[in-house]
Amino acid sequence: MMRLACCFLPASSTEMEPAPVVVSSREPHLMPPARFSGEPGHCRSFLTQCGIIFHLQPSSFSTKVAKVAYVISLLSGPALQWDQTQTPHCLSFSAFSGELRKIFDFASPRHDAARLLFSATQGRRSVAEFAAEFRTAATDSGWNPTALYDAFYRGLAAEVKDELAARELSSSLDDLIALATRIDRCLQERRVEHTPQRSDRHRSPPQYRRRTLPCETCTC
Repeated sequence: MMRLACCFLPASSTEMEPAPVVVSSREPHLMPPARFSGEPGHCRSFLTQCGIIFHLQPSSFSTKVAKVAYVISLLSGPALQWDQTQTPHCLSFSAFSGELRKIFDFASPRHDAARLLFSATQGRRSVAEFAAEFRTAATDSGWNPTALYDAFYRGLAAEVKDELAARELSSSLDDLIALATRIDRCLQERRVEHTPQRSDRHRSPPQYRRRTLPCETCTC
């Protein structure tokens, strides 16, 4: 945190930070992200969470110093040690994020997304669950719409593809996902309807012990 002191020194008129943003509406209270210690695979999500807070609380983080200081306050372990070894400088949030990702963001989002799209299948999940995972990977993949369409169709369950084969399909991935989702819901409803339901009609009648009536023992 000591290295940020340089950012608070008086600056020339051409380097002055903009005046704090005046927000008329009340800003939402958000929980801070979990501390980041440099764990592989967590860097991007940590910085994304920080960016969301800055966007929703502009008056609290109206300067680059406030943003970078907030991020540093949430570093721990190797990530904090890395920050303490840096030469004093005042970076914007985007520049600081770039430096942090050079050291701790080992993942290759595009390659990871491509591997997931190649292997992703619906399996026992609903189409809606499969589509949510697929769309997340598609964002980072860089694939064109045709490749994404083919990959999603290939990953659908066989019974869903059987139903799609009898329909005229749009070339839009969004339309394919919407149609496959409706088909999947119908199939689920059919399975529920055809599942045997235990009812009183299928139960064995209760066994009663025969009682001797008074007239059967009468000797008169």
